[in-house]
Amino acid sequence: MTFSTSQKKILKEGGWSAVGKIASALGAIVGIRLITEFVHKETYGKIGLLMGIMTLGINLFAAPLLSAAQRFHSEDAIAKNIYLLRYTILSMLKKSVGFLICVLLLGGVFVRPVPYYVIIILIALLVLQVMRSLEISMFTAARKQKEVAILSICDVWLKPILAVLAVIVLGLSVASVLLGYTVAAGITLLIVYSVPIRIEGSDNSEIIFNIDMNLIKNISIYALPLVPMALVGWVSSLGDRYIIGGILGLEQVGIYTAGYGLISMPFLITGGIIGQTLRPVYFQAVSSGNRMLQKKVLKTQILTTVTICCVGVLLVYFLKDLITLLLLAKEYRDVADLLPWIAAGICLQMISQIFEGILLAFKKTVKLLIVHALGAAISVISVFFLCRSLGLKGAAVACPIYYMSMVFVSVILSINLLKGPDDKKLQTTCLKKVLNH
Repeated sequence: MTFSTSQKKILKEGGWSAVGKIASALGAIVGIRLITEFVHKETYGKIGLLMGIMTLGINLFAAPLLSAAQRFHSEDAIAKNIYLLRYTILSMLKKSVGFLICVLLLGGVFVRPVPYYVIIILIALLVLQVMRSLEISMFTAARKQKEVAILSICDVWLKPILAVLAVIVLGLSVASVLLGYTVAAGITLLIVYSVPIRIEGSDNSEIIFNIDMNLIKNISIYALPLVPMALVGWVSSLGDRYIIGGILGLEQVGIYTAGYGLISMPFLITGGIIGQTLRPVYFQAVSSGNRMLQKKVLKTQILTTVTICCVGVLLVYFLKDLITLLLLAKEYRDVADLLPWIAAGICLQMISQIFEGILLAFKKTVKLLIVHALGAAISVISVFFLCRSLGLKGAAVACPIYYMSMVFVSVILSINLLKGPDDKKLQTTCLKKVLNH
C-alpha cells in the first residue's frame, strides 16, 4: 500500500500526537505516585482545590481566547498574517488575565483561607500556564504535533519531580508543591523558547501593529459564547471536589483527587487519540456533505470507543487493588473500591464527547451548552446528596450518573443532525400517508 504526501503527513502528525499523549499519561501516573508518597492527603486536598480555582480562572478568562487563536489560525485572511493574530490574542489576554490577577490579589487581601504568598505563587503559575497554553494552541493550529508533544511531555514530567524536590528541600507545605509546579512551568517555557523551534507568529515581532478592531470584534464574537461553556464544564468536571471538601473534609478531597486523576488519565488519553484522529475527518465529511463517510467515521469511533471502554472498566474492576498498590501511596489506597465507578463515569464522558463532536461539526454550540449545563446541574445535585448518604463513595457513584445524563441528552440533540435530506423527505412522505389514511 502506498500513501500520498498528505496521508504521510497525517500519519506523522498522528504518530507524534500519540507519542505525546502516551508519554504525558505515563508522566501523570508516575507523578501521582511520587506526589502521594511525599505529600499528605490533607495537603494534597488543599492543592487540588487551589489548582481547581486556577483552572476555573483560566477557563473563564483565557481559554476562550486560546480557542479563538486556534480557530482563527486557519482562516484564509489570517494565514499570511499569523504574527498579527498572535499580537492581537496576546493584547486581549493581557487585559483579561490582568483583570483576573487583580481579582486574585484583592481576594487574597479580604479573604485569607491561605497565606498571601501562596496566592502570589498561584498567580505566577497561572501566568506561565496561560503562556504554555497559547503556544500549544498555536502549534496545534499549525499542525506541529512534534512541538506540542515536546511541550506537553516536559510539563507533565517536570511538575511532580520538581514538586517533590521542593518538598524535600523546603519541607512539606502547599507553597512548596506549588512552587515546584511553577518552576517546572517556567523551565518548560524556557526549553521551548531556547531550542531551535520556530514559535508561531513570532517572525515579525519587531513590527509595530495598528490595532485591528475588526479582528478583535470577530475574536470577541467567537470567544464570548465559550465563557458559560467553560463555567458549566468546570462545574461538571471539578465542582465535586469542593462539595466533597465541604461535606467530608480536605483529606477525602485528597484521596478522591488522587484516585480520579490516576484512573481517568488512561481513558482520557485514549479518547483523545481517537478523537484527534477521527474528528477532523468527520468535520471534513460534514463540510463536504459526504454522508457515507460521516456514517463510516462515526460508526468506527463509536465501536472503537465502546470496545475500549468495556475492556478498560473490566480491567479496573478486577485489578483495582493491584493498581492502587502499585501507583498510590499507602494512605491513599482506600480509594480502590471507588475506581470502577470513576472508570465507568469517564467512559460515559468519552461516549458523550463523540455526540458532542456531532454538535460541533454542525456548529450547534447552543445545544452543546445545554448538554454541559444539564450535566453540571445533575453533577452538583447527585454529588451533594450521595456524599451525604454514602460518604466518599457517593461522589464516585454520582460520576456515571451525571455523565450518563450527558450521553442521553447529547444523543437526543444530535440524532436529527444524522438524518440527511433524503431521510427527512421519507419521514415527511410517511407522515402524510398516515394522515391521509
